[in-house]
Amino acid sequence: MLGRHLADISVRGKFTLVLVLVAILLLVVTAFGWSGIRDSGAVTRTLALNVQKSRMIGRTLNDSNVLRTVHISMLAAARNEAYQGKRAPRKLEYEKRVADDLKEFPSLPWTDAERPLTEIEQRLVTEVVAGVAPYVAPNGNPIPVIAAGGVYTGADIMRFIKLGAAGVQMGTRFVATHECDADERFKQSYIDAAEKDVVIIKSPVGMPGRALHNEFLDLAAEGQKTPARCPYRCIHTCDYTKAPYCITLALANAKKGRLRHGFAFAGQNAWRVDRIMSVADLFKELMDGYEAAEAAALA
Repeated sequence: MLGRHLADISVRGKFTLVLVLVAILLLVVTAFGWSGIRDSGAVTRTLALNVQKSRMIGRTLNDSNVLRTVHISMLAAARNEAYQGKRAPRKLEYEKRVADDLKEFPSLPWTDAERPLTEIEQRLVTEVVAGVAPYVAPNGNPIPVIAAGGVYTGADIMRFIKLGAAGVQMGTRFVATHECDADERFKQSYIDAAEKDVVIIKSPVGMPGRALHNEFLDLAAEGQKTPARCPYRCIHTCDYTKAPYCITLALANAKKGRLRHGFAFAGQNAWRVDRIMSVADLFKELMDGYEAAEAAALA
């Protein structure tokens, strides 16, 4: 049947048919080729990032080891002033190099399990744990240290626990849950936020805080939200005649989703929120992340 139909087609028609088939074949080959190029490009980018991370870690370890050697040699020759003077410039050089290395660490795209704690995070936890260690609670138990600020994943929790914290405090992740009683528009502001939208502001009561930048904050900065009176008198450090806005009213409006008349306070990682989930699902995600990070640390 097919042969009979082909026989009925003119030479020009057959030539056209062959060109169409060749074109289809070329499109298929091109599609597969492009997919392979794209995949190989992704692999290449991943390898390049891993090489960059490895170099960063290697350089930091090398600089730290050199600094440690210099410190040990200076301690061993503590009474030799000439030696101390000779080694001091090298000590300062490598102290600066290590400090620069640690500043550069957060700029790399670490995964949750890889992201190193900042020097401040490590010092805060370890120094507080060491500071309360000699004391006990009235019931004789150790005083627990709760780490807070920037805790977003199970891997984050694991790192703080390994530093000696008894637990962590988390706020941002639980805002983006179905059980949170804030208005859906408040929660959506987290999902819509970009990293640049998370800003530090000074509240009318004199304390800094992180918030999601919006039109209300711009108007407040221009002096267009100054309260005419104070209906709450919630804190004595707030002078409503000098305040750029009423923080109690702004937060109450935000909770109700009236973000044109308020703003959302948020943690530093609020921009990472990409969906609203149940508390049960969030706990499962955090537990799975903790266990994965723990397993990776032991590998």
